[in-house]
Amino acid sequence: MNKIAFSIIVVSMFACMLITTSNALKPLEDKPLNGNCDDVDELGHLNIAALYPEADRIQQYQYYNCSSVKSVTFPDAIFSIGQEAFSLCKNLEVVNFGSDSKLNQIAIQAFLRTGIKDFVVPPLVKAVMYEAFNGASLKSFTFQKPCDSESNQNIQFFSGALGFNPRLKSIEVPKTAVLPEEGVQDIGVKVTYCP
Repeated sequence: MNKIAFSIIVVSMFACMLITTSNALKPLEDKPLNGNCDDVDELGHLNIAALYPEADRIQQYQYYNCSSVKSVTFPDAIFSIGQEAFSLCKNLEVVNFGSDSKLNQIAIQAFLRTGIKDFVVPPLVKAVMYEAFNGASLKSFTFQKPCDSESNQNIQFFSGALGFNPRLKSIEVPKTAVLPEEGVQDIGVKVTYCP
C-alpha cells in the first residue's frame, strides 16, 4: 500500500470515529449563522427532545437570532447549552426541561435578550455563566428542587448572569450558591439563601 492510500484510510477512519463518538447537534458549518430555524415547527415550538433525543449539548450559536422559536423542549441528556445558543431569540418565552435533566452549565449569553419570563433551573446545574440571561424578560428564576440539599450544590453565578431583567425582583438560591463579587443584588435583585 502506498503512503497516499494509507493516509486516506487513516483520515477516513479518524473522521468516522469523530462522527460516531459525538452526540452533539449538527454543527453550523453547513447552516447559516442564523441557522437551524428549520427545526422549529409552524407553531414556534422547537422540540429538541424529539428531533435529537441523543444530543448531549447545544453548540454555540446553534439557534442564534432565530425569531420563529417561541418554546423549546430539551432532552434529559443535554448537559450544556453553548455560548449564545439562543441569543437574540426575542420570541422565545418558554423553556422546558425534564425531571431527569442532566443540564450542568448555561454558557455565556446563552439566552441573551430572549423573551423568557420564567426559568426553572434543573437540579444538576452548576454554572450560570456571564450574561447568560442578560436582557431577557425574566420575572422569575427558580429552582426545580428548591432548597433540596442535594440539588445545585455550589452553583456559581457569573457576572451579569441575570443582568438587565427589571421585572426580576428576587430569587431564592441554594445556601452553597456562589455569587459574583458585584452580586445580583447590584442589579436590583433581592437574593435569599435557602435555610
